[in-house]
Amino acid sequence: MYAAFYASVLITHNVEAVSHGSAQAKWLEYQDYRGIIHCHSDLSHDSKGSFAGLRKAAERRDVDFIVTTDHWSKTLYGQSRRGMYGGTLFIAGAELRKADGVTILAVPLPANFTPQSDWQTNAETLHKSGSLALAAHTEFSERNQIAKLDGAEIWNVHAESIEGSVPHVTSSYLHLAWPINLDLAFLVRNVDGAKRWHDAETAKEKIVPAFAGDDNHENYPFIGYERTFLLSSTHVWAKNLTEPAILDAIKNGRGYVAFEVFGRAEGFRAYVSSSDGSIALPGSTVSFGKSQFLNVAAIACYSCTIQILRNGKQYVEEKSDTARIAISEPGIYSAVVYRNGHPWIFSNSIAVQ
Repeated sequence: MYAAFYASVLITHNVEAVSHGSAQAKWLEYQDYRGIIHCHSDLSHDSKGSFAGLRKAAERRDVDFIVTTDHWSKTLYGQSRRGMYGGTLFIAGAELRKADGVTILAVPLPANFTPQSDWQTNAETLHKSGSLALAAHTEFSERNQIAKLDGAEIWNVHAESIEGSVPHVTSSYLHLAWPINLDLAFLVRNVDGAKRWHDAETAKEKIVPAFAGDDNHENYPFIGYERTFLLSSTHVWAKNLTEPAILDAIKNGRGYVAFEVFGRAEGFRAYVSSSDGSIALPGSTVSFGKSQFLNVAAIACYSCTIQILRNGKQYVEEKSDTARIAISEPGIYSAVVYRNGHPWIFSNSIAVQ
């Protein structure tokens, strides 16, 4: 949906390295697709949401792809919807029961998969089937567990709204008593999962792709698909809107998390450029060398602050919508963009070794 705007941004944005021929050619390989990962329907025992409701919300909120993750059952594979419906690609996955603090999203769900009681066995079986094993509800997981999986959920609508202590849940619904809060922006109070994600990457010195978890069950007042689909999303840079291309982008960390209740994020860029003219997108690992820069650009943002992180800690901060920072030492680099003080965009990491 963003293809035309995406191309114009590539030509007009004023980050120095974007105009470099090799950088432009690299970006032209991809389009920015906005997606929802970790979502439930009435195929889950605890959800009232319908597939028709998912389709309608996806159309109204410009969602390019949805990864459904209903709770696993023996009949789930046969009942799940796959493929294009309208302008939205549906990828059918499953949420597996938590084991030893680990909740796995099986994406896509293999036809004859039956989960075992051990999460590591499930991950291995999924990998053999060519599927991803994504870590959801990472608030219960250890960093070494997260690092062994194919992605980390850094934020979860369900957990931020109706889970946790009684005071937490009560606070959420008191906020919803005020019409100004119906956009749910107040839920983005912090992004604690980002710290767990960075800790896992730093401890294991490896990239773990990040994603936002919608986890909407459409069974609580005021917290419906249309609101949460606007609240947070996972963008990927993929060559086309097909299941193999989207899964490849998720697996390789080629994308970013956005809280678009604070503004549309398409056109965002983050990459490492080198003196030889090469560039590395998020999810990449490159060798440390001279004249390397981390380039970050958020489009049409006049009240932004960009934080460059190295190994999960602040490295540089720029009060601007663009940044070009010289890389002086190896590490795992990523960027966070704040808009009007709100956490807006979290890029996936680039490892400089």
